[in-house]
Amino acid sequence: MSEDAFERLENAFGLIPHLSTFLLAFYNVLLHRDVAKLDLFINDYQNDSIEPLSVFVSGLQKDYEAVKNSLLYPCISNGPMEGTNNKIKMVRRRGYGRVGIEMGGPHYGKSFRRP
Repeated sequence: MSEDAFERLENAFGLIPHLSTFLLAFYNVLLHRDVAKLDLFINDYQNDSIEPLSVFVSGLQKDYEAVKNSLLYPCISNGPMEGTNNKIKMVRRRGYGRVGIEMGGPHYGKSFRRP
């Protein structure tokens, strides 16, 4: 994007520089996996004038231990367990008949195809 186009956007939408600063600061926290930067980020934006940003930061503050651990231990993930839970729930829903065509995925599409 050219500098002129960015200036026109900035004049039309004054929040863009603030939002880009916010996003860049959070990106740096995630990129460097630094708890000290997380603390600075929370302190800088916890009383932000833009309410959705301050709500996001208050959510980080409420789950501080989980966020901190995700920065300190990047190799630990609950993704495989969540995948297993999802499979179990899908089997249960199909067994109870509570899932429609939209949620059934490829399992329901087979019965509607012509040979």
